[in-house]
Amino acid sequence: MVPTLARVVCQGRGYLKMGVFMVEKAANVVKKVVEPVTNAAAAAGVVILGVMVLMLIISVIMRKAFNAPMKGVFELSEFGMVMITFLFVSAQYFKPDSMVMDTFVEKFPKTVKRINSAFIFLLDVGTLAITSWQLYAYGAKVQAGRQVSKILEIPVYPFVYLGAACTLLLTLVFVMKFLYALNEFGRD
Repeated sequence: MVPTLARVVCQGRGYLKMGVFMVEKAANVVKKVVEPVTNAAAAAGVVILGVMVLMLIISVIMRKAFNAPMKGVFELSEFGMVMITFLFVSAQYFKPDSMVMDTFVEKFPKTVKRINSAFIFLLDVGTLAITSWQLYAYGAKVQAGRQVSKILEIPVYPFVYLGAACTLLLTLVFVMKFLYALNEFGRD
């Protein structure tokens, strides 16, 4: 029996629906893995921010009341800001459409917007993966050079590795967003 065009089209739609289901399932798996890690990173960032505030308050009190400033407060503040920045960024982008700017793209047809969205997320994944890899390579270089801060002599490499790990986490967030964008092609 020769397959008719209608039968081939129906089979094609079935494969498309199955593919959409697989993409959605993969996106949900990534979400289940990434969400708790992102929340934990954000919670760690909140703790670090609280410690920084207390440290700065104590430093000001010691300087004003006892004329004895704390040694290395500026360095600790710098390291704290690095940690806060990297720890919070994946939590910010994990939220759906947390940072959206309406532009002329909103006037495009729905299909063009979907293609654009998927393409942008794919570019984000590639760029962030390269950035994470380069941060890891830089961390290894800093560790081999035994680079430390000037006043407190704190090793710098753990902060670079933290940046690499958090950038990798952000990459996974954008992998999830890319998979959800691909999933939109099967809708309608």
